[in-house]
Amino acid sequence: MAEAAITAVGNIYALLGNDEEDSDTPKAPVKTVDKTSTHTTKRNAGDERPRGNAAPAGGARRGPGGNEGAFRDRNAGSDRNRSKPTDDGSGRGGGRGGRGRGGRGARFPRDRDDRHTKGLPSGSEKQAAQSWGATEGEAELKDEQAGEAQAQKERDAEEVGDENEPPIEEDKSVSYADYLAQLAEKKLAVDGELKVRKPNEGSKLKKEWAAAKPLVKDDDEDFIAGSGGKAKRERERKVKKVVDIDQRFVEHDRPRGGGGGRGGPR
Repeated sequence: MAEAAITAVGNIYALLGNDEEDSDTPKAPVKTVDKTSTHTTKRNAGDERPRGNAAPAGGARRGPGGNEGAFRDRNAGSDRNRSKPTDDGSGRGGGRGGRGRGGRGARFPRDRDDRHTKGLPSGSEKQAAQSWGATEGEAELKDEQAGEAQAQKERDAEEVGDENEPPIEEDKSVSYADYLAQLAEKKLAVDGELKVRKPNEGSKLKKEWAAAKPLVKDDDEDFIAGSGGKAKRERERKVKKVVDIDQRFVEHDRPRGGGGGRGGPR
């Protein structure tokens, strides 16, 4: 009954046996065992740090520090630094060193041209002359001489080309009207001197055709009346008969309705 009440009211998975652990029950603390080692190292050494705020010996009192000390320092200020020389050899990287490349204690002191590239191979004189121009004027003189020689060659080639050019042909084109006139003249000349070629003219006559005579065809034709064959029977053509009728349309008298309205008599 108790388990049924639990499942009906609370957790339905209580019957599976997976009971949750009671968080209210206190757990026993775990005991840690500290093993003492025979040798001392940095890890197991005691926290023994030097105290920075220890009072100085002799009972002397230290002055204020921080902003208050800077405010009370009489030797601080821009007016106190005017008498000091600026060229003290420290350069831009002042300080005792360590930070940056230009400190006093730095290994490589910084120069003013430190940002310029160093150690790069320089180009040859020929390369510099091609890119930035030669330092002397011989290159310009050579260019002018080469240009004059090229121009002289072109002028000589033009002169030789003019001598070897073929003569210009005359224009033999004719207009359409002149062309028609020339055709008409040729046609008249041909019609006046036209000669008909005779048979076998200009060819050797064969022996087998020596006794041949030309065939003359008679213009008269002989007609022979033949039999006409079976006579065709002619059918008489039917004559249309026309019937006259009296076609008239007579309209009947329409009866006039009484005063009974649309529906007629009731």
